[in-house]
Amino acid sequence: MSGNYCNFCNISSGPRDRSCPNCMRPFSSANRNSKPPLELGAKNRIPPENTKLIQSFNQNVGILILGFLIFLLVGAFALLTISSDSGHGEDMFKKLLPRTVWIKTNKSGGSGALISLEKKLVITNNHVIAGNTEATVFFPKYSLGVLVTKPMDYVRNRDAAIPAKVVYTNPEKDISFLELASVPEDAKEMFRTQRSPEVGSKVFVLGQSGINFTPNEISGTLWRISIGTVRQVYDKEIQYKQLPLVKAKITETQTATNKGDSGGPVVNDRGDLVAIVTGGDGASNGVDYNIDITEINKCLEAYLKNTIKANP
Repeated sequence: MSGNYCNFCNISSGPRDRSCPNCMRPFSSANRNSKPPLELGAKNRIPPENTKLIQSFNQNVGILILGFLIFLLVGAFALLTISSDSGHGEDMFKKLLPRTVWIKTNKSGGSGALISLEKKLVITNNHVIAGNTEATVFFPKYSLGVLVTKPMDYVRNRDAAIPAKVVYTNPEKDISFLELASVPEDAKEMFRTQRSPEVGSKVFVLGQSGINFTPNEISGTLWRISIGTVRQVYDKEIQYKQLPLVKAKITETQTATNKGDSGGPVVNDRGDLVAIVTGGDGASNGVDYNIDITEINKCLEAYLKNTIKANP
């Protein structure tokens, strides 16, 4: 038998009580409730069917929240990826500058890369320094925080010129090494890969694209970057005018290189050397030939071995 409950005082009373012991109000239909309202505490009990509904609702809400969080994370990652990719060229340009040089000979010039700080060694093409035993090398310079890009500003600045001598040349591979008289304090060494780049991979080229030599002037713009893709890696023969036939493994790329870029570094997305520019296909715009890193590594190994033998 259930007891009485006062709706005014919110207290329970015995089943035989006719009125609330607290307010003395009689237990009429307006002031009687056989079941007290739910209270916080261990006495609260939700019916099983309601519990299942609440659990199901909570699970659905949890799934919706989790899905929304995943959506936010995926969106944030996509934005970061786009942002990183859009700024990658700028970052690579800054990374390559202290590792890249402009090489000037008596009547022409090209580009190169510092591949050994210890040996003060710069790599370039044989056809860039062909017929010369010496050359002048320039590293990038700044004026009031702005990169100097006019060739004649370097030529007129004697402090910027670094004498270099040709210490190794391999006409068949179109590779030469220059030993510098000195290296600037802010110059950095170009790291090399051991394997050819993957076909379809992204590459960057930094060089002196489009510079033009005249008897009294050198025009054009230095330190130009190009971005492209590796089309294929294969063996090829290239014939330059009045020079020996080049027979080497070539990394063919789709990059906008021009006269003056020869000898310049071709790097992967980590900034590691994978080739050096040698020339382009005159019949196909944007198709360039580059001496593969495997040829570079072989020539460097041969040079270092001969150096050790000559200086035991």
